[in-house]
Amino acid sequence: MMIENAIVDSGWSVVGPAAQLAEAKELAAVESFDAALLDVNLGGEMSWEVAAILADRNIPFVFTTGYDAATALPQQFADRPVVGKPFAPEQIVAALGELLGY
Repeated sequence: MMIENAIVDSGWSVVGPAAQLAEAKELAAVESFDAALLDVNLGGEMSWEVAAILADRNIPFVFTTGYDAATALPQQFADRPVVGKPFAPEQIVAALGELLGY
């Protein structure tokens, strides 16, 4: 909720959130948005399928994770930005802003 509030307070709209992989895949495939925040682990499932959908649609995204990003991300996503947990909402806003060129 704090992250969503920080994003909205920055003047952006929020699509979602999706707590489960199936929800996230649906949103990634059909919704219109400029950037995404994607947790590596969604309800106990890895979010690589969602990341692939976003990449195919040329939608920039940033991962969040409590895992070691250097070893957790598959090779095809190793160049994607990562915000490590725990994080402050301001870090998420900054990462999304960077993706969008703000």
